[in-house]
Amino acid sequence: MAIRDEPVAAVAFTLTPGSLHIGWPGTTRSVPALAADLGDRRVYGAAAGEESEPVGLAELVDTAAVGTEAELGELLSGLVSYAAATVGAPDIGGVACAIHPTWWNERRRDLFRTAVRQVAGDTILLPVAVAAVRAADPAPHERCVVLEFAAGGVTAVSMAPPGPDGPTVERLARDPGLSVHSSDAASRLENLLTSVCGGAGPEVVVVTGGPGEPSGVESFALADDLVGAGRRVVPVAASEMLVAVTGPPAPPAGNGSTARTPAVASTTDGPDRTLPWLSEVRARPDPPRAGRAGAVRTLVVAGAVIPSLLAAAIFLWPRLAGEGGDAEAPDPPEVVAAAEVPADAREHESAADAGPSPSTRIDAGPLHLDLPEDWRVRDAATVPEGRAELVPVGGTDRRILVVYRDLPGGTDEHSVAAALAERAAERAPVIRDLDTDTTFADRKVVAYTEVPDDYSVVRWSVLVFPSSATPTGRGLQVSVGCQYLEEEWTRIRSECEQAVHTLRVG
Repeated sequence: MAIRDEPVAAVAFTLTPGSLHIGWPGTTRSVPALAADLGDRRVYGAAAGEESEPVGLAELVDTAAVGTEAELGELLSGLVSYAAATVGAPDIGGVACAIHPTWWNERRRDLFRTAVRQVAGDTILLPVAVAAVRAADPAPHERCVVLEFAAGGVTAVSMAPPGPDGPTVERLARDPGLSVHSSDAASRLENLLTSVCGGAGPEVVVVTGGPGEPSGVESFALADDLVGAGRRVVPVAASEMLVAVTGPPAPPAGNGSTARTPAVASTTDGPDRTLPWLSEVRARPDPPRAGRAGAVRTLVVAGAVIPSLLAAAIFLWPRLAGEGGDAEAPDPPEVVAAAEVPADAREHESAADAGPSPSTRIDAGPLHLDLPEDWRVRDAATVPEGRAELVPVGGTDRRILVVYRDLPGGTDEHSVAAALAERAAERAPVIRDLDTDTTFADRKVVAYTEVPDDYSVVRWSVLVFPSSATPTGRGLQVSVGCQYLEEEWTRIRSECEQAVHTLRVG
């Protein structure tokens, strides 16, 4: 049996715009993802929809602000418990699977995992992109991108070539203000596709979310027109993701057939029904596929030496203050940090073989941090103001850049994040994987990835120190960039985490 056909869990849950879906072998059900207060009690699902001011939980999680976790966690837990009881889900004494939007950060994923654990012994997290590719089952040689449509925008996820553990996430980008009805949807979708895939983009586009659901046939047709030129577009409904994760029903006793059972349709507080439009869409002939231009290019890097100076971190320039913008302009694509891609979506990263090395303090202008004792400041006698380059003794294939500057008065971490998002959109695809709401090495950071050439990567973590924490009385922006040869993140990850974790002012 192929990896993608092997069940992940006996029961699975997923949120889409407006609905919470539950599936187990042979069955999928859904309830409205709504909650409402009714006197001194709270109601969920269809009953909540009858009240004057129901709360849509899928959209609420997408827009959740820091500090609202307790209330939101209570709402999600109540909805999951209500849904499991209402649809007659089997007893989940073992492991359940929580399928979540791929762009969700750790805080949002933990809320959903905790809610599902109220009705299960344990919970496995799985990104929507992985579940959708398991359902779509593209050929191993096809370059695949998943488009996740939601009320809060569109997420594009490129998938790595399938490995022994099944499909994995490679790169992710978001456009928070985009929908299939946007006037410039075609160009913005193309920007998303090429930002995660590069070149001519993907050969297969898997569409999930609103356009992939039964009510979204018109939206899917529009999405097909927008991204389908020379590409195969495959709609995947939530019910199909659940079947791909939980597996088909067991065959009747005495039936030796091993054929895969068709996906069972999603329902809304009612009996099963089919999805005829999905069959109709998939009956269309595939469009001609654009061939790869030329043979696959093979890169040979002699000596594996990183080039001299790269462009420094993206900075918050003085033009930020007081500069207005076009109110009609779309939000720039927001890219999620590679370090924050869910563990279930990443290729395995091995731990360091050796234990921790003795550390030494390194000073860089008003900052100091700790690194293993074999690291030093390159050309310490001529370090320029605002920048330090840290390297291991005798090493030329990895380095850590520390870049810092004072911030204009009144600038806070939200202003910095907004400016970084704007600059990242301008420099895509060199700058990608931006996440303005994440943590790295137990520090709140803005994270993004820079790809300056064909064989190296820089992972940046941007920290903002308030004026009260600096000797100058002005806010300070510090960018820590860890540069390494492609596919060799594990050789610098420990040092990168140590640098960010121990970074201090003064």
